Amino acid sequence: MYRPTEQTFSRFIDPRLDRASMTWGNQVQLLCNGEQVFPAMLGAIDSARQRVDQIIYTFRPDHIGEQFTDAFVAAAGRGCKVRVAYDAAGCWFQSREHFRRLRRAGVEVYAINPIIPRESSQLWHPIVRDHRKLLTVDDRIGFVGGLNIGDEYTGHAQDKLHWRDNAVQIVGPAAVYLRRLIDVSYKDSFAMPHPVAAASAAKADDLNGWHGHAVRVTMFRPETSPIESTHGHANSVTMPPTSVVLPPTRQMSEHGQAGIQPDHGTQIGTQVGGTQIGVPVWIHSPEPFDLRRIMHKTFAAIVQNARRYVWIMSAYFAPNYPLVAEMKRAVRRGVDVRLILPQHTDIPIIRWVSHAWYDRLISGGVRVFERSLSVLHAKAVVADDEVSLIGSANIDARSMYLNREVMAEIFDPAFAVQVRAMFAADLAASHEVELHEFRRRHPIRRLKEFAAYVLSPML
Repeated sequence: MYRPTEQTFSRFIDPRLDRASMTWGNQVQLLCNGEQVFPAMLGAIDSARQRVDQIIYTFRPDHIGEQFTDAFVAAAGRGCKVRVAYDAAGCWFQSREHFRRLRRAGVEVYAINPIIPRESSQLWHPIVRDHRKLLTVDDRIGFVGGLNIGDEYTGHAQDKLHWRDNAVQIVGPAAVYLRRLIDVSYKDSFAMPHPVAAASAAKADDLNGWHGHAVRVTMFRPETSPIESTHGHANSVTMPPTSVVLPPTRQMSEHGQAGIQPDHGTQIGTQVGGTQIGVPVWIHSPEPFDLRRIMHKTFAAIVQNARRYVWIMSAYFAPNYPLVAEMKRAVRRGVDVRLILPQHTDIPIIRWVSHAWYDRLISGGVRVFERSLSVLHAKAVVADDEVSLIGSANIDARSMYLNREVMAEIFDPAFAVQVRAMFAADLAASHEVELHEFRRRHPIRRLKEFAAYVLSPML
């Protein structure tokens, strides 16, 4: 028997954080690597009836990018309202032909945080980036993760050309909140929609429910009974139908062609007295220059309150002193603290920053592992088989304070067990960093690490 979910809430939630973005009534599915994530996303887009909304940091015009372009064009052709937003810096050094094709098909395309000041609809912030990777379909299905759209994210992390990453598929009210986050980003963008977009937008004007049923996303309060919340009482979430029909998942052939087949993935939802109440999902997505330090407090709250273990995976690791101190304090409480970091990375200077922290971490009892074979781009946390955190935020200054990021905090034991199994597979593909060997590194390497450490707040 798992402990009641309410006890998990009270333990891992920082009371200083606003819980307005917490929703009940969700079903969640863990997706690992492009071989699982992309077919699920494309299948959801193919099933769209009214709207598709996406925010992405990098959208490459390569093979998988063409498949997404085709799917968006087809959805617009069916009369769906389709909006695609990309970060201007993330797509700076690449062709724009696929964006022009989307506009011609009636898709609304937005460049977020434009590089050119005159193209910004808000105050220009040249150092702010929208690093989120979000996709929502019909306000029913949402995807949160770390994958951009590019061929390097395809496959199953079998080599350095195929990156390791995660996402979570959410079916339920959290998808509505995710879409509203996307709406906010459009206001700080440079849009060039084709006139045809107005026609498709009029046919699917702001879906606010599940096939016509209103969905109200309000703050969850721990004292509210999960059963009461299914009947729409105050401080609850109006629930979608408990028997949710999921969209088919595209099956990719070895030649990259896609067909449709039923999805046999495990959808997780909490049962109370035989009633499906769904999984609580808390979405964290602070604005840039966040003075409340929401991302830092979210990570720290999990580390502070773990009792048995907390395992962390981060593509770019450049922490601050308070978070490292919390990890070391957790070790002194008897908690198994492990970090999985990349051995291979696309930004070497960030790895040098990570190495500058290894001595403090390992000597403090934190076990550090480096994943080999492929580039690790995933961001995830799991603790005590109770709470999981998956999304786009790294543990570095940019993700914590400068970028727009999104993390889904999921309070469900069954899902956490799946995430722990995923971590175990990554640990098997990693090697542990031994302190006595690490201290033998060359003095020139130590100098690089020190320089990178000094510069880390600006990276």
